[in-house]
Order: sequence, then structure tokens, then C-alpha cells
Amino acid sequence: MAAEPAGTTADREVLVMARCFERERRGSSAARIAAGVKILGVAMALHAQVPSAPSAGSHWPGWPPADIKRGEPAARGPAAALALEAVEVAVATCSTNGFKVAALVVDSAGEPVAMAKADGAPPIDLASATRKDFVVIYTKLPSADAAARVRNDESFAKELAATGKALPVRGGLPIKVGDVIIGAIAVGGAPPPGDQDELCSRAGLDKIVSRLK
Repeated sequence: MAAEPAGTTADREVLVMARCFERERRGSSAARIAAGVKILGVAMALHAQVPSAPSAGSHWPGWPPADIKRGEPAARGPAAALALEAVEVAVATCSTNGFKVAALVVDSAGEPVAMAKADGAPPIDLASATRKDFVVIYTKLPSADAAARVRNDESFAKELAATGKALPVRGGLPIKVGDVIIGAIAVGGAPPPGDQDELCSRAGLDKIVSRLK
């Protein structure tokens, strides 16, 4: 008895049909056509067992994120070169004053544009700056003003807390062109209550404000 062909069921069926076709190749045209049709059907079934290649947009699980659309244009914000200049000045100012900090500039949608950290600044400093920037973009206020409102407005305080992203503490400032907020700059890392963070953010913002557009 001939050994059973190895492989999947579809593999074996293709081989069997091929042998049938070989036996019938000297037969009638109808027999040859029938055998060919059977082989084509099995080949199609075999192809269906092979997973199709992922599309260009889903080559990795969870990518792209559900909240981001491909091709979505960037929000208005300061030019990257200016943003980088601002954070570098902010960090340098705080370093001169004896504080290791992180500074972050975001655009009007809260997306990062530029970041700088002093050597040795811990991760929590960038987290602080990130959350202060969020407060500015979310409330359209300097984070110091949001902090003052939190102390006097319980519903506002609850609303900010519910976002899970806010840190209403001094250190975050809106970046404006005229009356339009196009982003925010924030510093984190100097001791509470954040006066030094705000001073450094202000230094960075003042460095670029005349060139914003």
C-alpha cells in the first residue's frame, strides 16, 4: 500500500486528485476537465487555510491607536525649532537657579512638540510638566490660575480630577498668538509651590514669544 501523503488534508487531496488526473489524461476530454475542476476546488480550499497578510495599517496589534486617525493633520502649535529653544532656555534658567527640571511644550491639542530635561532630572519631573501642560490646554488658563480656582470651586476641582491627567500647580503657561492659544509650556521639578517652575517657563516663553505665528 502506498504511504499516505504527508501534510494537511487539503495537501493530501491535491495529491490524490493529481494522481487521478494522471490516470485519466489519456481518457476523454470530459474526464480530464472534471479532474481539473476537482483539483482547482481543492487548491482554492488549501489557499483559504493560509492566513492573509495583515494590511499596512494593522501590521501590529493595537496599531494605530483607536483615538488617532491616519492622515489626521497636526493641530496648530509653535514651530518645533522655537519650541525646542523655549524648553532649553527654561531648563537652563532653572539649572542656573539650582534646580534640575524637565520642560515640555505642547501644541493646541496637547500633543508634545519639544522636551528637555536637565541631567539627572527624575522621571516625575517630566510627568509634572506634562500634567501642567494638560491643565493649560484643558482649562485655557495658566496652571497657577487653575490651581487658585480649584481651591474655590469644588465642581471644577472634581472635573479636573476626573480627567486623571491634570496637575493644577504653578508652572504651566499658555502659548498665544494674539488671543489664540496655540500651545503650552510647562516646567516640573523645582520645589513646591511651583514659583520657580513658573519663572523658568516664563523665561522660555519670553525667549520665543515675539517670533510666534
